[in-house]
Amino acid sequence: MHLTTRAVLLLLTALPPDHCFARDPAQEIWLSTEDNITLISGHVDGRETRSYRLRIPAAQVITFAVTADNTACGSEIKKTSQRGILTVIDRFPASFSDGAKFGDHYIISFFQSRLAWLDGAICKFSFSVSS
Repeated sequence: MHLTTRAVLLLLTALPPDHCFARDPAQEIWLSTEDNITLISGHVDGRETRSYRLRIPAAQVITFAVTADNTACGSEIKKTSQRGILTVIDRFPASFSDGAKFGDHYIISFFQSRLAWLDGAICKFSFSVSS
């Protein structure tokens, strides 16, 4: 076996389970045309990222209002009909609006800042989605 292959296999087997690369799938949230506001709160610790997939039932303007600890949290929003990250939120409280088309999905993710990760601080967040 090639020396590089052995080194990679050794490295992968030496990692403890909390260093695995698999992540939990995003929690699904279905917005309906009758809902005015959906409120969500949670926390992130360790090396995990907490993600929520929002399914949009109709063309409408969607507004995210996000509150979190500025020293412990970061957030980003992606839109399935657009490549890359739609917006990064690194100062809280913050709000972001976007025009959604029928069938669009948004993914909002929360993660610890590097400083919070080093200090072992928990990122606590809440956000609302309104149409």
